[in-house]
Amino acid sequence: MADELIKRKENLLNLLKTKINWIFYILLAIIIWFGAFIRTRNLQWLQGKYLSDPDSYLFYRYAQYISEHGKLFAIDYMRYIPGYLDKATMQLVPYHTGGENILVSYIIAYLYKFLYFFNKSITLIKTDIIYPVIFFSLATIIFFFLVKRLFNTKIALLSTAILAIIPSFLFRTTSPFSSFSILFISLPPIPRKLQLFLLVLKIYFLTESDGYKCK
Repeated sequence: MADELIKRKENLLNLLKTKINWIFYILLAIIIWFGAFIRTRNLQWLQGKYLSDPDSYLFYRYAQYISEHGKLFAIDYMRYIPGYLDKATMQLVPYHTGGENILVSYIIAYLYKFLYFFNKSITLIKTDIIYPVIFFSLATIIFFFLVKRLFNTKIALLSTAILAIIPSFLFRTTSPFSSFSILFISLPPIPRKLQLFLLVLKIYFLTESDGYKCK
């Protein structure tokens, strides 16, 4: 009889623990939804065709060419015409796109192709507009699991909630900033929009490696 009571108690505790975990994940989903909600309050004024700054239009122009031709042109003839002054040779040389942060343009272009497969009405510029919110959501999920791995679920949930509304992170993760400065660190030549996402992903994989143990 005593063994059966102990077994029932263990089963009840396991059930409660499972439900508590589900509650944490539901709260995480609410945090991500709220973060995405406040970042898309300006969509009605963008009308699906406007971006916010010159850098965003540059990345959009590059993404447009990539989506049509599969790769970016080597020389951008729309910048520094007829060229920029090379201080070493003191001659005008064409502007090579190899020195640009072109990864963000490739991601926008192929994200558009991916979304277009499911929704034929979506356009490249609409993809560019919602791209910051998509990567905010991905970075937030990875950030949650990283902090959960390093500390515990409660701290991870609180940290994620703070990250979702902190002004310095909110400013550049709002639609439609295609070239947003990301929080904490600069990682050239990685596009600033992807820095937190890639940084957190890198640290998370580090903590999941066999040779790493969190104290």
